[in-house]
Amino acid sequence: MRTLFEVVKEHGVGDKKVGFCVHSSPGFLVYKFLKVNPKMQVIENEEVLMPLRYIKDPEELAAMKLAAEAADKGIAAANEAIKPSATEIEVGAEAEYAMRKAGAMRFGSSTFVDSGPHSIYLHGGTSRRKIENGDLVVIDVHPVVDAYSSDCARTVVCGEATPKQRELIKIYSDTQKNVVGNIKPGLRVGQITPMFQEDFAQYGYKDAWIPGPVHGVGLEFEEWPHPSHYFGHAQLTIGKIGRWQLGTQFFP
Repeated sequence: MRTLFEVVKEHGVGDKKVGFCVHSSPGFLVYKFLKVNPKMQVIENEEVLMPLRYIKDPEELAAMKLAAEAADKGIAAANEAIKPSATEIEVGAEAEYAMRKAGAMRFGSSTFVDSGPHSIYLHGGTSRRKIENGDLVVIDVHPVVDAYSSDCARTVVCGEATPKQRELIKIYSDTQKNVVGNIKPGLRVGQITPMFQEDFAQYGYKDAWIPGPVHGVGLEFEEWPHPSHYFGHAQLTIGKIGRWQLGTQFFP
């Protein structure tokens, strides 16, 4: 912070407009910055920086692939650890250990292991709850390798799945594959969610799911385009270059 203040003084920008990355700058630091530079106008710089992240070069894609591979290993380790009486924290610990061994430098967000009644949470966590036989368990991991992220989630069953559980998981899996297979250059981001809804409607589950199946991934596990948070992103067009994330699947 002191270095930053010195730069402000050296370049005489104490009364200028300065952009902050709102995702990586803690609020208390921005507040301190404003207290010391009361004439400075601080703005979000997302509108400048985030669009530059839409297209990834080969090195970035390679790092993202490594992060995805680490995520797969974390999911596999968590799956192995799921058993009656194991706690969500214990399962999460196995996932994080496996991802660290696979090269994860840190995690873009907390590891989520949401079991039983917790499995309905869109963004959960890990608790001391003991997993029970027959529980649905949602595992969500966010390893970062070489500065680039993955965001991978899987739903599994502790023990033997019931016919209904198998049916629901298969419906979601089939729907996701169908949507991914139908995404082409020229499609708008906002058209993806209705594609999910149409598929689910065929099975009688149009309104029985949590919307928000698409967002960007890169330096952060959730970055632009993010139509759930920024409604204008629904009008963005998917091009031939770059990569977008749908759930846990990557596609050009």
